Amino acid sequence: MTEQLREDAASTVVAQVRAPDAQIPRRAVRDERPPAERILDGAEAMFAQHGYAGSSLRMIAASVNVSHPGLLHHFPSKASLLFGVIDRLEAAAQTALDRCAALDGDPTAVVDHIVDVLDPCSPANQLLAVLDTEAVNCDFPGRFRIARLRRVYEHILARCAESLSRPGGPRRDVSPEFVARALMSLAMGHAVRERSVRALQREAHHDDPREDLRAIVALLLVP
Repeated sequence: MTEQLREDAASTVVAQVRAPDAQIPRRAVRDERPPAERILDGAEAMFAQHGYAGSSLRMIAASVNVSHPGLLHHFPSKASLLFGVIDRLEAAAQTALDRCAALDGDPTAVVDHIVDVLDPCSPANQLLAVLDTEAVNCDFPGRFRIARLRRVYEHILARCAESLSRPGGPRRDVSPEFVARALMSLAMGHAVRERSVRALQREAHHDDPREDLRAIVALLLVP
């Protein structure tokens, strides 16, 4: 009987070890990307939350588990880190501009492109909205690059407005440039709203910012 009990106990231990749901500690997944990319990710998140002026290199380094000297090895100053973040924003704007050529003649695709490019919920646009407000400061290192980036987006939106106007008989009382400025201003304002008003709302509201963009496009471009 004693031998049988030993065999049963051994079988139980083996079954527990082999069980698929056994509580075996898992090693944390390492981020294998280059440190510079992880640092830029951390900078984007910090700038979007605290602004450029409110973020420090030590805060950014700690957020991505990189030492302060390690961060300085890749980005010797906060301004150089900001320029790396703006490089990413400019690359995204170039991609959006390149897509415009393939959208002519398809109103649905154009409207979808406008909404995707300006999505106030996207981290990139929320970051851009924060940096755009800081660009009014003459001491802000990225002032002119952010201003130019906003103009690039206005150019993209003007091209979209022109392509929307052609098939359906354009409204003659609004220009594509006006549409571009209005949409860009709405999107940047909504991006800020998503980080402020949205956080205070305790229940569901029918205020999807993407639908607001669609509604403004219809109001400005449909005769």
